[in-house]
Formats: sequence, structure tokens, C-alpha cells
Amino acid sequence: MDSAAQPLPTALGRIGRRELLLAGLLGFAGAAHYGVRLTSKRPGISQDAFRSVTPPLVGNFRFTGEDGVVLPVEDDLTKILYSNTRFGTYSNGIDPFIMLLVAYDRAQEYDVQIHRPETCYPAAGFHIDYRTHVRTDDILGRPSEAIFLTASRSDRVEQILYWTRIGHQFPADYAAQRIAILKSNFSGVVPDAVLIRISMISADRAKAFQTLGGFMKDMVSGIAGTARQVYLGDSALK
Repeated sequence: MDSAAQPLPTALGRIGRRELLLAGLLGFAGAAHYGVRLTSKRPGISQDAFRSVTPPLVGNFRFTGEDGVVLPVEDDLTKILYSNTRFGTYSNGIDPFIMLLVAYDRAQEYDVQIHRPETCYPAAGFHIDYRTHVRTDDILGRPSEAIFLTASRSDRVEQILYWTRIGHQFPADYAAQRIAILKSNFSGVVPDAVLIRISMISADRAKAFQTLGGFMKDMVSGIAGTARQVYLGDSALK
């Protein structure tokens, strides 16, 4: 994991060249979408099977319950976005609790996308104070990036490390996320998608970054079966 986290104070809300190009592409996609036959052979995941995405033990952290996790705002769109969600807290008896959220959708298309924490935290009253990209190739075993955020409101400061997977790609922002969906849709495939978010309440950004990074590494190395498929995609099972 790349620990050289740099602040990006104007990253949120900035319209870049890629976003402008994407806007034009989406205009074309909206018309072409109906001329492409999309297929998805992916079956749903039962709630019992999905429980494995929150393992009982991650390194020296033990699953303790489902309290305190910031969740996406419950509305009709959220119900459409996610086929399965699972969340919980972990404790090692020393560090602050680590909170884990796994939000999964078995069929993702360009006009309906999973939420990213940059959206759901402000909706819960937080301000995003810090944002940076983190290379995670060595942890996930494939070219990938996670995002590290600091979000704050009057009653807490939360450090957040998360990544998204769309099919076999790991987009690091909404623009890349849309492109990943479009590439799959234009090839006739409806990809699955997941948001994996781990966080902790702490004002010490550097220490939290190291703790969350270690938790992420232990978690990914310890999962198998359905959990590994959800976190890393079908290719992880081959």
C-alpha cells in the first residue's frame, strides 16, 4: 500500500477533461444502450451466503456487532442499487473499533450506480476534509486503487479506506466507474459491482491509515468462496 497520502482540497466537485469527454460519451451511450443486448448470467446471493463477507475474525480484530456504521440513506434508489448489504464493527481491545460495510449489486448499468462515500457521508452530515488515491495492487493481487478519506462532523472524525469493483475493474472515482460500466455494457455484459468500506473514528489520520491498511490486507488474504468472489470478482476463484 502506498502510504504517501497527499491532500486534494479541490478534488471533489472539480469538472476535469475526462468528465467532459465522458459526458459526451454518455450522450451516445444513452441512445446506443437500447441497441445492445445485455446479458447477465450471475445468480443472486442468498443472505446466508452473503454473511461470509464479514468474517468473524480479521487478524487480531473480532467481529462484535452491527452498531455505529454510517449507512447509505435509505430511499427507493438505494433499494434499487443494492442486491445485498452487510455491515459490522470489529475490535482488538486496543485500537478504536473498525467498521466494515459491504454493499453489493449483481447487475450494474450505466444509468444506476452504487454510491461512493463521498456522497453518502455528506448526506449524513459529514464534511469531506481529505481525499487521496492509494495503490492496492499488492493487496488485491491486481491493478487497483483504493480511496482514503477523512470525514468530520461536530460529534466525530472518521478515517475511511474503501474501494469499488465493477466486474473485473476497480474504478477510483465516478468517472472511471461509469467508463467501467459502459465498457461492460457495450460488450453485452451487465457487470456486478461492490463497495467495500472500512473506517474508524480517530483524529490521528496517519495512525488510522496504517491500522486500516493492515486490516484490509488481513481481510483480503483471509477470505474465500463467496466472500472472495464478492470482494475481488469471479476471476479470484480461478
